[in-house]
Amino acid sequence: DLAGAHARRCPDFVGSTSELFARHPTLRVPDFEARVGYYGLAERWGANLSPDVAIGLHRERALGAYEAPDTQFLGHLLPHLRNAISIGQQLAAAEQTSRALLDHIGQLGIGVLLLDKHAQVLMTNPRAEVILRDTETFRLSERRLRGLAPAVDTSLQLALTDVMLGLSPAKA
Repeated sequence: DLAGAHARRCPDFVGSTSELFARHPTLRVPDFEARVGYYGLAERWGANLSPDVAIGLHRERALGAYEAPDTQFLGHLLPHLRNAISIGQQLAAAEQTSRALLDHIGQLGIGVLLLDKHAQVLMTNPRAEVILRDTETFRLSERRLRGLAPAVDTSLQLALTDVMLGLSPAKA
């Protein structure tokens, strides 16, 4: 993977392809300029965003090389791009952990409903879906957990509100 190779060998690199290849000739890709030129592109500006992620921006040949204001502007964007990459990687790791935990909980036969602060259901695990499908007391409607009988629904909504407020439904 070319971007990963560049990122690992030149972790702090920011600049044009010409500068990269001049500093690190071993990274030169055979016929790179010809391949890029085939698409009507010329100068490439790139930067390493993380150990495994690099960004490359190509300009149309007619626009010529990047000028100082262009590279300064792109340089100002780098911290934001690095932050976005980091957040994306953290989110992916958290989602993977969440799926693994839900799988383990599901193997225990426990149903899990993830609710937001408005008591809307954001996510359920498979066991919760089975439980809700097989029950004659509750149903999931319009992303909300509802009791089928009005009295059950009222009690349920009050209990959910108490839990959202940090109160124990049994003490309320």
